[in-house]
Amino acid sequence: MKHLLHVLCIISLMLSAWQCTSPSDDTSLPKITVLEKQVGEAGNSFAMKLFPAVNAFEKDKNANLMISPLSISVALSMAYNGAKGETQEAMADVMAFGDLSVEDVNTACRNLIDYLQRTDPKVLFEAANSMWIDQTFLVKEDFKDVIEEAYQATVSTLDFRQPEALDIINGWVKDKTHDKIEKILDRIPYDAVLYLINALYFKGTWTYEFDPDLTEKMDFTSYDGTVSSVDMMVQKGEFLTFGTETFQAVDLPYGKGKYSMTIILPSPETDINTFIADMDQTSWNEWFSLIPDNTRELELYLPRFTFDYSIKLRDVLIALGMGNAFNPDIADFSGINADPYQPVCISEVYHNTYIQVNEEGTEAAAVTAVEFSYTSVGPVMTINRPFIFAIRESDTGTIVFMGKVAAL
Repeated sequence: MKHLLHVLCIISLMLSAWQCTSPSDDTSLPKITVLEKQVGEAGNSFAMKLFPAVNAFEKDKNANLMISPLSISVALSMAYNGAKGETQEAMADVMAFGDLSVEDVNTACRNLIDYLQRTDPKVLFEAANSMWIDQTFLVKEDFKDVIEEAYQATVSTLDFRQPEALDIINGWVKDKTHDKIEKILDRIPYDAVLYLINALYFKGTWTYEFDPDLTEKMDFTSYDGTVSSVDMMVQKGEFLTFGTETFQAVDLPYGKGKYSMTIILPSPETDINTFIADMDQTSWNEWFSLIPDNTRELELYLPRFTFDYSIKLRDVLIALGMGNAFNPDIADFSGINADPYQPVCISEVYHNTYIQVNEEGTEAAAVTAVEFSYTSVGPVMTINRPFIFAIRESDTGTIVFMGKVAAL
């Protein structure tokens, strides 16, 4: 199930500007301002760079993949508050912030998340942020304050050297994703001192559900040509559709219609990886401008599917131009560390996602963790080849035992 599913990650909690800014009949919702629209468009521009880059870095071209550009954007926006100088400029360029101030980014992120959580009472959308600090690391109070206030993050100090620290962080992730993502970290590296984590959870029921009694076994041809029998849902009705000579697309609404899943199916003659590589913000906006005028009768067959995906984004983000943030020699996050002798850089960005699509609707979750480590922790010695050892008495210098380890 790869031709179709490669592209489905675009709809994983990533909302197009036309969705986020559509008027709502709920008068209690905050008004979406020009600032929120600008940050929303920046997020989509980042998504259109990030998704093709992730697909290009994925070695298994027959693999399903899914990212949440929104989750990644929010986690990196938290880190953005501590970046200075050229590091901040590089992050702003990759994330398409333009001339927006840090304060504008924070305000817009907070308001946009608030809007997304309340825009459709029939769709459950939850977002949570957290900051985890190693007890040996001093964080500036103003950085801590903005993460708590602007991002409503829980802030905790732990001893990262203790095994329970890993369990506590992963436990938070599991809780905030309703058990769909059980962990974001396999281990805490010895030089890690700070984690900024965003978690998203989405559960939406189709506005028009598929009838389970109509689901039938049908063939699905994977990218490598393998044909398999899958559970194919079917529905006939009025759908928003659009396309060109290279693809067909259909839009499936959830709940009251504020959220939807957009499915893009490249033509048989179009290689999906080439198609993804050519995607950009301009083409995306052009496609969605066609939606309001393209409602038509359609018999839709959609495979039922469930999968999870995980990726380390360090290399992807460096390739996109965010290398300064990861380079221990030039990274400037002086807005984070209170002790000037404890400089840090981003060491890794972990990203895990989950999605399940069935006759009732869609359940999806995403977690992004930005890991900070010291830029320098002294010389490193790794005993990973034959070595000599000696056991001696210190006062006299007597060598009691001496030996060589040539193989283990």
